[in-house]
Amino acid sequence: MQAACALATAVLVLYALDASLAADLTKRFFLYLPDLGIGIAIFAAGILASRVAARRTLIGSVNRGLPAARLLSALARGGIVVLSSAIALDHLGIGRAIVPSALLILLGGVTLASALAVAWAAAMPSAAGSTTGWGAPRNRSRTGSSTGSGGRRLAGASAYRIVIVGGACT
Repeated sequence: MQAACALATAVLVLYALDASLAADLTKRFFLYLPDLGIGIAIFAAGILASRVAARRTLIGSVNRGLPAARLLSALARGGIVVLSSAIALDHLGIGRAIVPSALLILLGGVTLASALAVAWAAAMPSAAGSTTGWGAPRNRSRTGSSTGSGGRRLAGASAYRIVIVGGACT
């Protein structure tokens, strides 16, 4: 209610100063309202999609036994919110040159970080001289239990390794 009174007062002050300026501003405001509504709808749809993606990622990660399930869920949610925000701002005409550039820089940084993480993880077993690296055979007894080197019991018959490269899981 107070916002409506403030808006009405601002319009009356503009009409008192210059009627043609006030008419032009109100015309532009009402022509911008549909774009504003669509921008808000894009952002709201992005928020809803991010909640669904975060929940699905969390459930899938927990079912697979990944230790960083909450982190993956938060990353999925944050990525979708950033993407929907960029699309909404682009639709509103705010920062037409800055928003795509910032989004490309962000995605390039994520891709570089994931590539470095994969390279580091691949080099770790070979640097330590370990024989239980990626795809190394495990000792299995006749009873079906799975043991790793040193006699430790592994969780389950198979181990999961998820590698994210450029947005695709392998």
